[in-house]
Amino acid sequence: MKFHVNFKNIQLNLTKVKIPWTPPKNLKLSRFINEIVIGEESDINEIGKSKGHFEMYLDAMLQLGVNTIKINCFIRLIKFGNSVEYSLNKININKLVA
Repeated sequence: MKFHVNFKNIQLNLTKVKIPWTPPKNLKLSRFINEIVIGEESDINEIGKSKGHFEMYLDAMLQLGVNTIKINCFIRLIKFGNSVEYSLNKININKLVA
């Protein structure tokens, strides 16, 4: 059986990242969860620069000459408040991929 923990959800519920901010009930647990989330979402790249894993993935695609137009368009559509379903349809992605 595959077990997946959604640390981002745990972070949102336990570490008080909401506005208005109030101190978390368990500071040690809050710090522990935040450290896990940082490790899951980012890293140091080959030139010593902090980057998110997704950005590192896109950098690798560009280094290999892979076309990133659709993923960049998808990200822009999401940032403008569009739904995932709408954005996937708008970039005309292969249904097998979605």
